[in-house]
Amino acid sequence: KPEVTGRFINSVTILPFDKKSATILSRLLSEIRERGQQVKNTDSLVTASICMAHDALLFTKSPSHYEGAKGLKKV
Repeated sequence: KPEVTGRFINSVTILPFDKKSATILSRLLSEIRERGQQVKNTDSLVTASICMAHDALLFTKSPSHYEGAKGLKKV
């Protein structure tokens, strides 16, 4: 229903991928590579960096996608 969708969209804050997010993403990628691991879920790390930059919780059913994101608050 359009009215339900509209209310939901209006209640959600969309966090930007900004300079701070990009800096955090770069750090996460470097840390993973320094440990000799391959970067598997780049999209997930972008999401993680946005949450970390904005001190937001990440709600996920796939916590394994975010293993390389040290400091990420997951629920």
